[in-house]
Amino acid sequence: MNEDGDGGLTDGAAARDGSEGGHPRTSPAQLIARILLAVILIGGPALGTWVAVDLFSVRGSLQEARSALGDVRGSLGSVNVVAASDALDVAEEELTDAQRRSGRWSWSIAAAVPVVGPTVEVTREVVEVASAAVDLARIAVDEGQEVLDDGLEVQVVDGRIDLGPLLDARDLVASLPIDRLVAARDDLAAPRDAWVPDEVLQGRIDTLELADETLNVLLIAQGLTEALPSFLGTDGSRRYFVGFQTSAELRGTGGLIGYWGVMAVDDGQVTFGQSEVFDPGAGLDNPAAEEGVSRIGSIGLSAQNPPDADQAFLNRYRLFQAARYFSNVNLDPDLPTTSK
Repeated sequence: MNEDGDGGLTDGAAARDGSEGGHPRTSPAQLIARILLAVILIGGPALGTWVAVDLFSVRGSLQEARSALGDVRGSLGSVNVVAASDALDVAEEELTDAQRRSGRWSWSIAAAVPVVGPTVEVTREVVEVASAAVDLARIAVDEGQEVLDDGLEVQVVDGRIDLGPLLDARDLVASLPIDRLVAARDDLAAPRDAWVPDEVLQGRIDTLELADETLNVLLIAQGLTEALPSFLGTDGSRRYFVGFQTSAELRGTGGLIGYWGVMAVDDGQVTFGQSEVFDPGAGLDNPAAEEGVSRIGSIGLSAQNPPDADQAFLNRYRLFQAARYFSNVNLDPDLPTTSK
């Protein structure tokens, strides 16, 4: 009975411990935990290797795309749209591969891993900026070809400028979707404290510089193509003061304005009207010239029409009366300041 009793106790203990043959039974929770641990231990290095290979491939694609974009810029500078389109084909192919690799599920997992995550995110953002720039260039090249086919050369007949090509260029530049590039650039430029490798950090800096340069060119083009038709009188007659400078007496913007006139423009029709020579010495023997010099010299002296100059300008050039005396109005080298 003692043996049977002992045996009963042993069997009972085994039953309570959930053991069979002296080995503990694995619960479902423990089994899942072990499987996950195995996946991490085995799959982690494999996943890391996969992402690392993709990172190197993406880097190569970005370098090739950047080189191709340089060719695009050079071709557009020489108005070789065919060559620009061919270079864009290369850039698009490289960036398609970069987008495919950086869009994998493995990258999404890696993005949540400390240390590795910031590198993955920055690389993805660089790819997005490059892709946005290439898409923008493709639209500009394709639609620009249509504008060129219609003829971009500006014709001047009997003093009238053909505004058609300028209006086509304005519409083309205005239609370019720069919002995506702006958003991608802002995402990449957002401050971050996380560590990334120096090579990735330098790639981010280079990409931001290229994006800023591209956006600056586009904004300048938008401003210029928008202003030119209006400047040439598409929305009404305009009158402009035209001053010709001479290096005989140097001034901040170049030289003394020795000859001036008024140019009128109406819907592309340009007319150069009244003009006069500013030569103080000529008045000694020429009463008409003296009258012109006197009139020019009085510009800005009228109490009803005082010069539009701020106090800093007045103080800076008080000795030379730059806001009062015509021959010294352009002492300041900043043309917008002098133009006021």
